[in-house]
Amino acid sequence: MKFELEPSLRGLTDAELLEELKRCACQLGQDTITMDQFAKKSKGHPTTITRRFGSWPKALELAPLQPSRSKIGISEEELFANLRNVWITLNRQPRYNEIKKPLSQFSAGVYEKRFGSWNKALQEFIGWVNGESEKHEKDYDKGYHCNSIRQRQDMPSYET
Repeated sequence: MKFELEPSLRGLTDAELLEELKRCACQLGQDTITMDQFAKKSKGHPTTITRRFGSWPKALELAPLQPSRSKIGISEEELFANLRNVWITLNRQPRYNEIKKPLSQFSAGVYEKRFGSWNKALQEFIGWVNGESEKHEKDYDKGYHCNSIRQRQDMPSYET
């Protein structure tokens, strides 16, 4: 029996570690890679990467690769603004299976986890978006111009 050391990432430079990340993502034919995928494709362990760069998302950013997971700490405002954009794009209420990239920044699962169900997320969104619309109407009545409401180019501008 021949005794040999298994390859390790520990002695590699930052640049070499980032290259290893890109190499593994490339082998998968992707512009991102999860820690689990990296563990299966690489000679090393993802912990080496997270210890060196502080976090997996930070390493992906430096590589540069796309994030492998949804953003952590998404505000309700971000979730609802995303849902509003999807609704406007579709010109109707979005369905659960439509809430995914590239149409949506966040998956339907993110909404389920935050609000308990997709339907509850929609109910909360309706309250938010209608409350926001009422606020903009009040601002407009006060003389403020709400350019942020007109997100689509085909919507007319009423400013003088």
